[in-house]
Amino acid sequence: MLTVTLRYSPTIVRRSVFAYLRRGFGIGGLLALAGLLAVAVFLVGTQPGSWLAAAVSGAVAVLILLLIGLYLLHYRQGMAKLARMQQPHAVLQLTESELIASSQAGSFSAPWSAFTGLWRFTDFWLLIIGRGQFMTLPLADLTEEAQTFIASRIGAQGQPAA
Repeated sequence: MLTVTLRYSPTIVRRSVFAYLRRGFGIGGLLALAGLLAVAVFLVGTQPGSWLAAAVSGAVAVLILLLIGLYLLHYRQGMAKLARMQQPHAVLQLTESELIASSQAGSFSAPWSAFTGLWRFTDFWLLIIGRGQFMTLPLADLTEEAQTFIASRIGAQGQPAA
């Protein structure tokens, strides 16, 4: 069993939420949104009173509001967890069968098979638990041994490790 203490900050919370949404939405999604925005601008400019311009503009507005709403939801959840910790750190225990995380905000344990992906970024990793759920692991405190162990456990479940 490996035990690691991880320190969290508002910056890590903000960056991890942004990275999660950016990667979850994908380059294709961003390009589609940009294309739809360009079509909306074109239609409003050439056919300002048309129902098509209004419909496309409305769709763009809904998508943008949805993205902002998702960001705020995850950000507020992360900041609320951080606020519940008197000291912003968590103890991570890694065993052959499960991951256990505990802090003053509560505890969480899950078998390795519960994780559906590992997204690696320069300052943190995101362990994907399911649609809309992830766990942030700041790399500043995560030892090389723990990183290798986590990658092997998630990879051992047949899940993408990159």
